[in-house]
Amino acid sequence: MPLALLFTACAASREEPGPLPAQEEAGSVHLAVLSVAPWQAYVAALQPKFTLTADGALQQVLTIGQVSSNDELSATSVEVGVGVAESGGPGKPPAKKPAAPAHAGGGRPDIRPGVAAAVANPKRDAHTAYANAAALYQEVQLLNRYLKDAAIPKDCTAYVVRLQVTLLPRRRDAPYDAYSTLSFFSVGKGRIAAADSMRSDDDPGEPATGPRVLPLLVTDNLEMAAASRTREKIQELALALGGSSGSVAGSLGVESTEAKLDRVAGLDLNSLLAVARVSDNTLMVRLGAMQQGSTRFAMVPRTHNVSMVVLIPDGGKAGLQLLARTVFKDAITGEALPQRTPERIEELLLDVGRPHGVGDIELLRKLSLLARQNKATEFMSAAAVAKVEYPLELWVDLVGVSAGGQYSSVVVDLEDPADYLPEIPETAEAVLPDARQELEIDDDGTRCLIVIKGGRHLRQADLAARLFVGAGGSKLPVEAARVTVEGDDVIIEFESLRKQGIEVDDKNRAYLWLDDRRLGRHREFRNVRRRRTRE
Repeated sequence: MPLALLFTACAASREEPGPLPAQEEAGSVHLAVLSVAPWQAYVAALQPKFTLTADGALQQVLTIGQVSSNDELSATSVEVGVGVAESGGPGKPPAKKPAAPAHAGGGRPDIRPGVAAAVANPKRDAHTAYANAAALYQEVQLLNRYLKDAAIPKDCTAYVVRLQVTLLPRRRDAPYDAYSTLSFFSVGKGRIAAADSMRSDDDPGEPATGPRVLPLLVTDNLEMAAASRTREKIQELALALGGSSGSVAGSLGVESTEAKLDRVAGLDLNSLLAVARVSDNTLMVRLGAMQQGSTRFAMVPRTHNVSMVVLIPDGGKAGLQLLARTVFKDAITGEALPQRTPERIEELLLDVGRPHGVGDIELLRKLSLLARQNKATEFMSAAAVAKVEYPLELWVDLVGVSAGGQYSSVVVDLEDPADYLPEIPETAEAVLPDARQELEIDDDGTRCLIVIKGGRHLRQADLAARLFVGAGGSKLPVEAARVTVEGDDVIIEFESLRKQGIEVDDKNRAYLWLDDRRLGRHREFRNVRRRRTRE
């Protein structure tokens, strides 16, 4: 009976965790509002200004996503009397195994040399390369303008809201993705305008009165892991362990065996954060499980900053309430974990209340709500009536119960945009832009924009603008619909000239009048032309 010993090294793997019975045992998602500011205060700083030529894009595109390679695995086996003796009894030398046929040129016999060379040195397809370069170049040009061209209605005030979204798992190596649905509501005069955020089904033209949210800012987060998918041919290694009936030769030998490896190496992408619009006032945030070495996917404690543009219809100051509902789903099957039942919530509240001498479930529900709403005065009054000895400790315990639930909420005040503008010292010298610069009229058929550069310490409330178009002395005045200041730039918005039937060309020249009422000065920009477009 042949006997063979093969020495191998095996990596210890952690046992796969079993499914959790309920979401409260998986973890929780927590929200906080970090900052709120008007859109105009950010847009100039956030707008990218990439420089990329068409030839530069062609140099950067890649069409090969994977690389194939052949590797060889050397394995050494120690054989104790492995071999079949010649027929005729013991004492004869073991029969030698026939040598494997050599392949001309070495390497794998099932891959032709020409194919292997093509895989090792892939050539780019010219059509694909130029198509990818064109897509890259065009995307960069759009990125250089997409914030300035944001779809923000004229009758809305835009705010940049930055949220902190924190995932806190309760168990290591739990393979779940968290899906949080975030809805924004206007809060004012003691009520929430939830349904107002969508248009009426009876009157499609009725304007929305609630907040609208745009996932305009980049919020994706991908992790990239090197992956190697290997297909091993180990028949030759198996020969070192194999045997057949016959006499066992009393010999000890060491044999080195080569195994061919066919490997396709590439990059595996896994999304850790993705934001998508669900409706006018609702976003969905996916917090993906991370790729782990010990397990395939696992939740880890992470904090994400999610930024968005929230549109508030004009009409004064308002508050903003954010309500979130979170569901944990299996990272592989997508199956959602069961939620807390009303009976389970009641059980948890009673477990918290009994040590404090409170066994009334209705009172505990009321105290829990007051604690989550941060209404300290009302909470302390209700706790005093119930003769709670340590009301602050009860507050902390009740808030802790809500951590394992589906819902979380936060409220923030929105002030008038003028309150957010940086104050300009009275001693700061305001400087109007240079009137000799060339200005372009960017008309999209709905509105036209003119950007003037080079101003300093200008207050947009003090600025007024007017555009004059026409031939000779008959100049048609066009009043500016809006004048905004973004850093050192002055952005002037008019109703579309094309929509008004006004043409700007060599015959009908245009010039711009910019007035600063505080300074009592103005600038006349004579070099104004329509933006050139590529034919």
